[in-house]
Order: sequence, then C-alpha cells, then structure tokens
Amino acid sequence: MKTALCLPMMGSLPCEMVGPLMGLAAEIKSFGELAICTISDYAPHDRAREYLVNTAIDAKCDYLMFVDADTITPEITFGMLYPQMLKTKAALISGHYYRRGFPFTSHWSRRISSGVSYVESTPHSGTTEIDCCGLGCALVDMKFVSLMSKPFFKIAQNSKGDTIWEDAYFCKKIQDVGGKIFATSDVRCGHLYTRTVICDGNADNLRRLEIPHA
Repeated sequence: MKTALCLPMMGSLPCEMVGPLMGLAAEIKSFGELAICTISDYAPHDRAREYLVNTAIDAKCDYLMFVDADTITPEITFGMLYPQMLKTKAALISGHYYRRGFPFTSHWSRRISSGVSYVESTPHSGTTEIDCCGLGCALVDMKFVSLMSKPFFKIAQNSKGDTIWEDAYFCKKIQDVGGKIFATSDVRCGHLYTRTVICDGNADNLRRLEIPHA
C-alpha cells in the first residue's frame, strides 16, 4: 500500500513538530510506500488541502494522512489509526486533540437536532462513530475520495449564515458517498497554542484560566 503524509503549513515548521513528524514518517514507511506531500503559505486552508489531496491522487496513494503543522502526534499514531480503520471500515478516522481557545473542546462532533454536539473522550475510551472532525490528525481511505466530485474542500455558509469550514465540508462529502467517520481516543495529540501544547494534562487548567468574563 502507499500512503501520502500531507502537511499544510503557514510559515515555518515549529521546532516541536520536527521529531514527531520524523517518527510518523518512519512509522508509515514501515507499513508500505510513503509519499510526503507538503505546501506552505497557500491560503485559505481549503485551497491548501485541495492541492494536497490532488497530489495524493496523482501519486496513486491508497491512504492519506493529514497532519497540521501545529498538531503533535504521539509515538504510535499510524499504527493505531490504520488497524482501527480496517476494523471499522472507516472512510476517515481521527486522532484526538483539543481546540485552541476556550472552552478547549475536542475536534470531534455529532449533528443533533439543535445543532452540533462536541464529543469528548478520555484516554482508552475506545473508538466511536462521529459526523465531523478537524483534520489535524486524520487518516483518509482514498477509495472514498475517488467517489467524490471536486472540489473536495470549500469554506461555505449554511442557511443560517454560519460558516462551514473546509474540514466539515469534507466530512459531509465523505458521508454523502456512503463513508463513515470514526474517532479513536487512543491517539492523543498535542495542539500548539501560543507556544503551549494543549493536552490532557493542562486542558482543564486552561479552561479555568480563560473563562470569559461576564
């Protein structure tokens, strides 16, 4: 199999990312062929991600691993995401990380009648089906991408005038072609936030420090 490691960047790569990215590349390579696809200072995000997916298609990749330049993956990432993808037959499977900024919720969500419900998890709480996730740490089965029409990514607005970001747009397109999206709590990523790495160890403290004033 062949996997594209896709890295969209704005500016230079933070030093905190170098070691984890090298480890992830070596890990993916142990499973098969590796194609590294990156692009820098290409905005907005939907255009950058569109370019990377098209590059992976041109390289005839079977899988695509998105890692954002501010998402620090743990030592074993691909080795946990890929088996769970096979087990669940997921079109996309995401690792866990917290949003930057209050209330520091996870990047996983489900659609409910009143809008969106964020899906929280603790380490080792398992793998669950969701409707949407950020693409900071996400493995995609390219078979489902081949069923989609272009563009794969778009920043749009819904009927209420709310912004639909490119990751949510992509998730909806996956579901529209019959793909399922899963999230696994075993992959716990850090998220760079003004030189602080948001993780399980400090998320609660950050929430308390940044409670909005009435």
